[in-house]
Amino acid sequence: MAPSTCPVASPLDRILERLPDANPRPGGGFMARCPAHADDNPSLSIAAGEDGRVLLKCHAGCAVDKIALGLGLSMADLFRPSKGQSHAPACRGRIVAKYAYRDERGVVLFEVVRFEPKNFRQRRPDGKGGWIWNTRSIRRVPYRLPELLAAVRAGETVYVVEGEKDVERLVALGFNATTNPGGVGKWLGSYSEFLRGADVVVIPDADEAGSKHANGIAYGLFEIARRVRVLELPGNGKDASDWIAAGGTAENLLDLAEATADYRPIERPCEANARGDGPVLVRLSNVQPEPVEWIWPGRIARGKLTLLVGDPGLGKSLLSLDIAARVSTGRGWPDGASGGPAGGIVLLSAEDDLSDTIRPRLDSAGADVEQVIALAAVREDGKERWFDLVRDLPRLEEALANLDIPRLVIVDPISAYLGDADSHNNTSIRGVLGPLATLAAKNRVAVLAVTHLRKAEGPALYRTMGSLAFVAAARGVSGVVRDPRDPESRILALVKSNLAAAAEALAFSIESPPGSAAPCLAWSTDPVEVDNIEELLSGAIPRRGADGLALAKAKAFLKKTLADQTLSTQELERLAKDAGIAIKTLKRARKELGLACDKAAFGGGWIVGPIGGAPEEGQPWPSSPEAIKTGVSSPSTEEGQVGPLRGADTDRERFNL
Repeated sequence: MAPSTCPVASPLDRILERLPDANPRPGGGFMARCPAHADDNPSLSIAAGEDGRVLLKCHAGCAVDKIALGLGLSMADLFRPSKGQSHAPACRGRIVAKYAYRDERGVVLFEVVRFEPKNFRQRRPDGKGGWIWNTRSIRRVPYRLPELLAAVRAGETVYVVEGEKDVERLVALGFNATTNPGGVGKWLGSYSEFLRGADVVVIPDADEAGSKHANGIAYGLFEIARRVRVLELPGNGKDASDWIAAGGTAENLLDLAEATADYRPIERPCEANARGDGPVLVRLSNVQPEPVEWIWPGRIARGKLTLLVGDPGLGKSLLSLDIAARVSTGRGWPDGASGGPAGGIVLLSAEDDLSDTIRPRLDSAGADVEQVIALAAVREDGKERWFDLVRDLPRLEEALANLDIPRLVIVDPISAYLGDADSHNNTSIRGVLGPLATLAAKNRVAVLAVTHLRKAEGPALYRTMGSLAFVAAARGVSGVVRDPRDPESRILALVKSNLAAAAEALAFSIESPPGSAAPCLAWSTDPVEVDNIEELLSGAIPRRGADGLALAKAKAFLKKTLADQTLSTQELERLAKDAGIAIKTLKRARKELGLACDKAAFGGGWIVGPIGGAPEEGQPWPSSPEAIKTGVSSPSTEEGQVGPLRGADTDRERFNL
């Protein structure tokens, strides 16, 4: 067999390697901070063109060559090499080891591949038996996760080392061991959660970077693990593999671990009060940075609170069950984003019956109902009562513990579960949502809270039912509104996003599939183009897909046809129909252009045009060529024609256009 070699990095790979803060955009592509200017809010769009080139657009206006320069690249690096040329590969050599990272069920998420000469790359399955040489949008987990979880459940000691090779050497000696992908400094806080309640021994590499890495892991585990020790191996070796190669045995390691004192964080003066009365301080050098993990990329983040708002009767509850169905099965999202691993859902529903509404709707949406638990009530002293977010969060954690992989909590509506909290008082609501957000972060679950909009004027963020604290605490807020042009269609629009660039608005309708006992959502494949989300939520008309093209065509027709003439409304509609323009679309175009109708004369019809405006007082309207041919006299004496382009709202309202 020929030796395996490292693939050449694509242009997109080279760009993303230089943009560590790049995050996937719903529907495709990435957003990152532009390297050509001081960019506090990510403004650089990155995507791959059909020919493999990289498409860069800075929404602040930076030129592409300046962006490439800021990345340390040339313009040629944005293109695939032409025949006979090649870009430098990301690494060279032959594959000598492959380390599979699996989820809780043993499914391969990605691999770390080691090359000789020593180098590493990561790849993910392409679903067709091959590999894609990046791990974008893939969930990150510790190495040997299924074995790690089994060891924690059994109460066995787990060893954390630096590198997969060290893990395999320890496993060969009979120990439970794990590591993180990416090497030193890449341990994420989410990895620590898998070691909650465990007895952990961290073994650093014998250098300064390894020591800092190990102490960072121990610091993050100190509050949640049953026991933590940092074991520095004796001898001159660099790591655990060297120590074993030099003669270290399983018995030696057990003795060394037993002799190692429990880890205690080194308290600096500003941190001395961290465990006593006084301020709780965290030095940021002890915080392990980690990326946002998404349930629905760009819309619902894991470990965060998300709000779903809208007027009653628009399908918010049905939408939340559609989301639950996708999470339960790992299906993809309506905007094309991948679904991620399947997971469990805890559902709190105050308005719908479980047997005749929720279960049939979940079935209709294709949910794996084995993954869904309804928290119907809390039993105390033999009596059942309503769940209360103020006092029953431990019960919610118990419910999450009944799921293999909890990923989502739905609270519908959140106002029904506030207990004695005043929903209109900011302090009171923050006292409820703060602990709920902490629970979400601790258990790495997304919390989707459903609420109504009040019937009031002003921005949608200020019209959520109750206190503004609901919106302030949520990291994302999505609104559901009726499509003004289609009463059967709904629009889902992102109103607030603290964690990602704004996602595209989406449209859906509510349908009842043949043979189904309950309705489900049918998502439109056409994107909804919305310039102003607030206008959309207040009932303004968005422009979507082919409909926007039809409107543009109608406007162009009006401008050309009425450039220098007037026409009767009947004649204008006839010409529009011949041009393939619907009368409804024509009227919308006329209204948006501000093209008002006027009465030609007493008893006459309506006239419109020319685009240039009305003739001066005392001057006749110009007759159309059609009027001349048919012998119809000017509108001042007989047939009415459509009036000039002008901005008088009173005219448009007067004639009910």
